[in-house]
Amino acid sequence: MSTNRTTILFVDDDVGFLDVVRNLMLELSEGTWEVLVAPDAAHALGLIHEHKIDLLVIDVRMPVMDGLQFLALLHRNFPSLLKVALTGNVTESYRAACLSNGAELFLEKPVSSEGWKSLYSTLKQLIRLQPAEGFHGMLRRVGLQDVLQMECLARSSSVLEISTSHARGSVFVQDGQVVHAQVGNLAGEEAFNHLMALAGGNFNLKPFSEPPTRTITNSWEFLLMEAARLRDEAKEPSLNPSAVEAGESTPTLAGIEEIFRRAPRTRLEAWGELNPSPGRQSHRLRSKDCDQKLTKC
Repeated sequence: MSTNRTTILFVDDDVGFLDVVRNLMLELSEGTWEVLVAPDAAHALGLIHEHKIDLLVIDVRMPVMDGLQFLALLHRNFPSLLKVALTGNVTESYRAACLSNGAELFLEKPVSSEGWKSLYSTLKQLIRLQPAEGFHGMLRRVGLQDVLQMECLARSSSVLEISTSHARGSVFVQDGQVVHAQVGNLAGEEAFNHLMALAGGNFNLKPFSEPPTRTITNSWEFLLMEAARLRDEAKEPSLNPSAVEAGESTPTLAGIEEIFRRAPRTRLEAWGELNPSPGRQSHRLRSKDCDQKLTKC
């Protein structure tokens, strides 16, 4: 077995489900995962002692020792082991209980091929985002958006500290929602967008502390989508330290207009010929008539 393979352990009392999940995860990972399965907590503990497990995925409702009890046991004895709760019975009470007992994520069992692909992608991303002991993530290897998404999906409370050679900022996450961001003289969504536009630097996840003020009320999904839109429009993801100190906003419409001004004139004219407005079309027809009259004269 290759030493760089990822080892995943699925624990579920449904043997048929274990057979399906093992085959699908092997196929989706293209052989880069070693997938182990166990029908109960006792067998799972044996595998944990025999193998280096990168991620443990546990069914919530199992006989003898259910998933909640098993999660609590693992949280006490294997606190560094990544754990995910996977269930067909999704309720807020189960979610809260699983997350409070050490589960990183609380996920619903897939019922479609797209659901299985989504499950695989989520688990893969969770493993990829886990740093080595004592390691602080480098943004060149993982995006801030990925880190924030995982924190919010897990409904965590934390402070994401972000630093470059020119600036330092923070994003405050409470119960899976972004409540504040700050960098230089900027705060709120403006600061959040600046931080998400960084091309490289360092980040550090710290325990949650109350921010000086709460400036963000939009959902984390909206914030990440809006930040991505602004990055795509600006095409300049690096943070300008002088702009931060001056409190300038991220360029959006002005940047787009500048791009159009720099575009070759022939391309713009070609677009206008294919998509004429009524005013432009009538103007072009009148110009053509005038040209014909001048030729006759």
